[in-house]
Amino acid sequence: MTGRIVLLKLLAMPAWAQVALVTDLKGKADSVALLSEIALDATVRLEGELTALYYATGDEYRFKGPSVIAFAGDGPKVLQGAAPQRVAAEPKRMAAVQPGGVAPATYVMRQKISAEQRARIEAARPPADAPFSKRVAFAAWLQQLGLKDEARVYWKALAEERPESQQLKKLSGN
Repeated sequence: MTGRIVLLKLLAMPAWAQVALVTDLKGKADSVALLSEIALDATVRLEGELTALYYATGDEYRFKGPSVIAFAGDGPKVLQGAAPQRVAAEPKRMAAVQPGGVAPATYVMRQKISAEQRARIEAARPPADAPFSKRVAFAAWLQQLGLKDEARVYWKALAEERPESQQLKKLSGN
């Protein structure tokens, strides 16, 4: 019965549903860029390296091209190329980044954060030498919490590492 429920939930998802966020990209990938959301059933041709954060689980998938990847609701399927490296979400460190993209800082309203939420943020804060994708995910989470000033610190540092990214420039306020 559980399998049927999962299948029904997947079937009930609209075709435009977003399943993942691109948190790192080096090289070329058709139809996605850094911070792009990946739609359910999208297929991506990759000639480089791509890291995607799955919204439903918080798991991170790292792909190396050349490959062709189909993004299903229950996880990515490699149609051609090497299997991805899966990094399981760290339980209860950080709430999941939500679908809906990362809004530019000028459109995010500031929210009050409780002491409990502040402690959770501090526990989830990645070290300076954390992988690029982890720092992107953390900045996206801060942004979605309405902590635009804190997120901007990360966006600026990330934009310096990837000066070609227009989205990072926008989010950093430059």
